[in-house]
Amino acid sequence: MSRFTRKLTPVYPLHVTGRCNNRENFPIQMTLAWEIFSDYLFAIHQRYEIEICSFVLMSNHFHLICLDPKLNLSKAMALFMKETSCEIGRLSKRKNRLWGAPYHSSIISSPLYYLHAYKYNYRNPVAAGICDKVEAYPWSTLQVLLGE
Repeated sequence: MSRFTRKLTPVYPLHVTGRCNNRENFPIQMTLAWEIFSDYLFAIHQRYEIEICSFVLMSNHFHLICLDPKLNLSKAMALFMKETSCEIGRLSKRKNRLWGAPYHSSIISSPLYYLHAYKYNYRNPVAAGICDKVEAYPWSTLQVLLGE
């Protein structure tokens, strides 16, 4: 059975998610995981001109809203998923794969959908019971937007 063809658009934002294998937590501390993910978000922004709108790192998955004006998402996410997996594997001395499946992406084709996805990303830690306010969660780009 062949893989599906991923739809890309230079106009609409994309909601991208990735989850750890077997829904396990990342095998390193979140502070270190955040540094690794931040570095590779910057790398895909620089190399593939992916515009990061929102990013939230949870204990076993991530949510990303981005714009892909050059239609490079496939290459960018291949780099992002491979390098984060290698780096986390190296630091944790883990031999098995980190990601449970390829990333998932959805085209955000309306302003209302964008607002819902944006809110969903930042409210994910609150909904999971990790914190009481979105501003209190340290592993999201909201901290940068708030000047933290």
